[in-house]
Amino acid sequence: MLSTPLTAVLALATLSSASVLPNAKRDAPILKLPVTTVNQTCPLSKRQDAVSLANIQTGTRYLISFSIGTPQQTVRVAIDTGSSDTWVNPTCSTSGTTADTTLCNGLPVFQPGSSSTLQDTGVPMNLAYGRGTAQGKYYKDTVVLGGGTITGQQFGVATSTTELPNGFMGVGPGIELTGYPTIIDTLATEGITQSRAFSLDLRGVDSAIGSIIFGGIDTMKYTGALEKCPIIPAAEAPDNFHRYWIYMTSVGITKPGAAPKTYSGLSTPAGQPVFLDSGGTLSRLPTTLFNAILADFPTATADPAGSGIYEVPCSVAAQDGTMDFGFGNTVVHVPFHEFIWQADTNLCALGVVADDSSFVLGDTFLRAAYVVYDQDNQNLHIANAADCGTNLVAISKGVDAVPSITGACGSSPTTPPSSSTSSKPTVSTSSSTRYSNSTTKATYPSSTLSTVYSTTTYTVSSCAPTVTNCPYGHLTTETISLYTTYCPVEATSTPVAATYTPIAIAFTPVALTPVAATYTPIAIAFTPVAVTPVAVTYAPVPTTYAPIQSLVYVTTTYTISSCAPSVEHCPYGSTTTETYAAYTNIASTETGSVYPYVTPTGTGSVYPYATASSKGQEFTGGAGKVVGGAGMLMLVGLAGLALL
Repeated sequence: MLSTPLTAVLALATLSSASVLPNAKRDAPILKLPVTTVNQTCPLSKRQDAVSLANIQTGTRYLISFSIGTPQQTVRVAIDTGSSDTWVNPTCSTSGTTADTTLCNGLPVFQPGSSSTLQDTGVPMNLAYGRGTAQGKYYKDTVVLGGGTITGQQFGVATSTTELPNGFMGVGPGIELTGYPTIIDTLATEGITQSRAFSLDLRGVDSAIGSIIFGGIDTMKYTGALEKCPIIPAAEAPDNFHRYWIYMTSVGITKPGAAPKTYSGLSTPAGQPVFLDSGGTLSRLPTTLFNAILADFPTATADPAGSGIYEVPCSVAAQDGTMDFGFGNTVVHVPFHEFIWQADTNLCALGVVADDSSFVLGDTFLRAAYVVYDQDNQNLHIANAADCGTNLVAISKGVDAVPSITGACGSSPTTPPSSSTSSKPTVSTSSSTRYSNSTTKATYPSSTLSTVYSTTTYTVSSCAPTVTNCPYGHLTTETISLYTTYCPVEATSTPVAATYTPIAIAFTPVALTPVAATYTPIAIAFTPVAVTPVAVTYAPVPTTYAPIQSLVYVTTTYTISSCAPSVEHCPYGSTTTETYAAYTNIASTETGSVYPYVTPTGTGSVYPYATASSKGQEFTGGAGKVVGGAGMLMLVGLAGLALL
C-alpha cells in the first residue's frame, strides 16, 4: 500500500466509526461529567481533569473516567453513541499503531480479582466494530459515575482485542439491543435519573467545557429551540439496526462573505437518514452529497492511498465559513475549524467522506451540536451548541420528558482560531481541589448541586510569538469545573413571613331565566294474576305422649322458737320462709292423633302460603289434661296443686 503522510496519520487515528456492526441481537436527578479537549500530536488546548471526557484529537476519542468494584478501581474508556456495550481492558499489544499502543498503555487496567463485589455471569463477550474486535466475558459489579452509584451493572472485561486502544462505554440503544440493562437503563431503574435520557455536548477542539449529562440538560449550553427528531425504527432504518437514526432535512454551506447554499441529493423525500456517532471521527454521506460538498473545497486533494479521505490546506480551517446541517426548523452551523479535521500540526483533512452504505454524522458534526438522546420516547433533540454559563434542568418522565426550553445563549458568530499554533503561555503549575455545595435556584427547590472544582496556579514564563506584551513572571490562577452532581433532596418546611395584599373582587350579577318544566305522566298498567286454589288433604299423625314431669315448688313459713346449742345469737321469735322444689310425674295412659299446626277438618282447600292456625290439639289422659296451643301448658293432676 502506498504510504503518504496522510495515510500514516490516518493509521494512527483509528478513523473508522466505533459504532458496533449490525450483527444479530445479543442474548429524579442529574449526573453531569464534563468534556476535556486533549490533542495527542500538538498542544492546541489542554486541560487536566480527573473526572472528564477527553477529546484526543488523533482520531478524536472522547474518554470518560469512572470506577468499578469494591474497593473502587478507576477505568477510562471512550464514550460511544454508536454502540451499547460497556467493556474495559483492551489488549495493548494488538491495539494498532505506536500511538495507539502508547494511549492504551497509559490507561488504567481493571483487576477483576481485586473486587469483592464482582459477579461472574459466565456469558462470553464477542463484539465487532467498524474497525476492531473485542472478546472476553461479562461480569456484574458496582459502578460509580461521578456522584452516582449503581449496583449489579453488567459490563465486559476483554481478554483479547484487535485495533482498539481503549474500551467503550456504549450509550446507544439499551436493553432492547443488548438483552441486558445497560448503564443508561440502570441509572433510571435505580432512580439516579428519572428516565433513560442524557444530553451530550462534545464542544469544540479548543474548548474544555463540554459534558455528558445523564438525566438532564444544560439550558446555557445551546442556542434556540431543541428540535425534536423522531428516531427511525430499526425496521425502516437503512441497516435495519437499532441506532440513533434520524432524518437530516438539508445540507448546505456558507462560505466566507457568501450567501448560504443548500445542496440537493437527499436520498428520500423525508430527508437523508443519518445516525449520530460520537465514536466516529469523520462524517459519512452518500456519494452524491459528498461530491457536492467536495466541489466547494477546490484545494482538496484525494489521499493517493485510496482511503477516500481528502486532504485540505490547514488554512481552510481558519476561514470564517460554516457547514450547515438542517433538521426541521433548526440548522446546525458547523464552523470550518470544527468541520476540518486537523490530523497533525500541518496536516488537515475534510471532515466528511463518501459512503453509500453507512450514513454517519460523527465528531466533525457533533462538536458544534447540542444533542439530547431520549431513549424512552425514541427522540433526539438537537440545537446549536453554545456556552453562556450553566443551568441544569432535569429530564422527567412521560411523553414530554425533555423540557421544551429555548437555549439561554443568544446567537453569535463562531470565530475560528487565527492559527493552528497555541497562544497559551508556557506555565509551571500547582493544583488544588475545592468543593462547593449550594442549593439551586428557587425554580428547582427539591434539588442540590454539588460541584467539584480544580484550581491551577501558574507563572507565565514565555508566550507564543503571536502574543504581544507577554506578562512574564506574572502569576495566574485558573479554576475549572471537574464535575457537577444534581441530586434530589427531601423537601423541608421553612417558615416564611408572608405579606397579604387584599384583592378587590367585583361580582357581576347574572340574570337567571326560569326554565318551564313539562311533566309527562306515565301510564302504568297492572296485569291481574289469577291465583289457582291448591287442594290440601290432611292425614292424621299418630302420636304417643311420653310421661310428663311437673316441677312443683313448696313454700313453708315458720317462727323460730329455739336453736341448737352451737348457734350463737339465736333469732328467737323471728319469722322465716323456706321454699323448696318437689317433682310430680303424670304418666300418659293413652295415645291420640293430632294434625300439624291446623285444626283437621277432613279435606279442604287453602291458598298457597296461607298462615296455619296456631291452635293446638287437646289430649285427655288418665292422669290429667294437656291443652296445647300458643305455647301454654296447663297441668291438672290428681291432687291438683299439691301442697307439700
